Amino acid sequence: MPADRFAYAIARSNDPAGQWQAASHPFRMHRLHRDPRGVLRMHTSTVILQRLQDELMRRLAVLDTAAKQSHRIHHLDFITCLPDRHCFDRLLASHLQITPAPTGLLLIDIEHLKLINDAKGRTIGDKVVAEIASRLRGIGTRTAAFRLNGDGFAVIIRDCRNQQHLDAVANKVLTAMARPLGGFQDVLPRVTIGGALIGNVYLDPGMLRRNANLALCHAKETMRGGYVAFERRLSKDTARRMRSLRLVEAALASDSLVPHYQPVVNIRTGQTVGVEALARVIGAGGQVVPAEEFHSALQDPSVSVRVTDRMLGRIAEDFRAHLDSGGPFQHVGINLSLADLTNADLSERLARTFGDHGVPLGHLVLEVTETVYLDGNSVGIAAEIRKLRDQGLLVALDDFGTGYASLKHLQSFPVDIVKIDKSFVRDLPSDRSSVAIVEGLIGIANRMGMKVVAEGIETTEQADFLRNAGCTLGQGYLFGKPVPANQAAQRIVDNAPPVDARDELVPC
Repeated sequence: MPADRFAYAIARSNDPAGQWQAASHPFRMHRLHRDPRGVLRMHTSTVILQRLQDELMRRLAVLDTAAKQSHRIHHLDFITCLPDRHCFDRLLASHLQITPAPTGLLLIDIEHLKLINDAKGRTIGDKVVAEIASRLRGIGTRTAAFRLNGDGFAVIIRDCRNQQHLDAVANKVLTAMARPLGGFQDVLPRVTIGGALIGNVYLDPGMLRRNANLALCHAKETMRGGYVAFERRLSKDTARRMRSLRLVEAALASDSLVPHYQPVVNIRTGQTVGVEALARVIGAGGQVVPAEEFHSALQDPSVSVRVTDRMLGRIAEDFRAHLDSGGPFQHVGINLSLADLTNADLSERLARTFGDHGVPLGHLVLEVTETVYLDGNSVGIAAEIRKLRDQGLLVALDDFGTGYASLKHLQSFPVDIVKIDKSFVRDLPSDRSSVAIVEGLIGIANRMGMKVVAEGIETTEQADFLRNAGCTLGQGYLFGKPVPANQAAQRIVDNAPPVDARDELVPC
């Protein structure tokens, strides 16, 4: 076909471009012409249809768009429509590589999402998650939010100028979360935040994540519902905490985590009315490891729950043996952490553990610190404690006076016993401020019909003052240090007052 006819045929063709075979079998065009010397020469041209090329490029573009959409959908959280951890890791690394500028990172954890799911239902829990994501989107134009896992979020702050800039964004997040969830006034989307800043010299995304995570861990240990920025000292604190965790893990594995019992005494008569069970680790040589060496490990919720389970089993076993031998006391105090109280099956665990040993729950005193009432889900925690009280357990507010809004807790939450913190007892009776505070606390608790236990009593002068001030019960080294179960009962019997000096048993 002559060249001009062939071009005309292409231009007028109505066939779909995909029907042409030119892409796999190109058309060849041959043209005779004379060169400058008059010699006839054959010129061959290969023709590829432009329509096929355009269609091919269009289809490739469609496939590329579909692939990108599929990637976004695959790495987009369904509930929040935020990018997931995969996108976070990739974008943080690429941002630091492409844009070498100071960058801030906030790691954010929702507090007690599991408890909200259990108490309100997963639908409400999903609404809390979605609402938090929505509020994070409105934090600022130079920020990018991600959902890392079930209760974890991250916010990258681009061009984060300095520490004050990072702190300002974190506080803006906390302010945004201060509003109740619409339609559920008792549900606050409460979060804990750890933040870190990296300069424009060492742009290591791994370091930035580690530092922010250290800050988040410290925030969860010391100020849940607040914000902590990374400092170098946190690395040392983490190393110490890791040693503590290894100690507790080894103690759980070797069954060397045991309860020791300290007496709670009627100050007027000297009669032991109960004991408090305190966790102790027995070292390889039989020595008792001080509690401060492993206490930080109990800030980890998963570790705390495992330690509580181990302690409950041993306490139930010890107390059953004590009752069978006609022991001198009828109540044992057990310490519960925030992690225990936010565990939905706590009441079932207690009933099962002590029921297996035939110990009625009425013998138990649950000791909780004020920090559990400062939690964002305090309403749910109070409901759990009321459920336990309905089963016959007593509730003691431990370390009273050291928390925020202490007196409000006496009015708002279920409490039977107030334990005055040893920091107020230490300087009695010489310190006027301590005298005023302790007398006031004793007077308020007595008028509200609550028992009062003074902790940390070490001298007879302290005991005399407390007795005269109206405090009935006391605990401290003056009456006995924590000892193993096989020593506790005998020591109590040995130190028992004469029969005619005993008053009626007062529950601790």
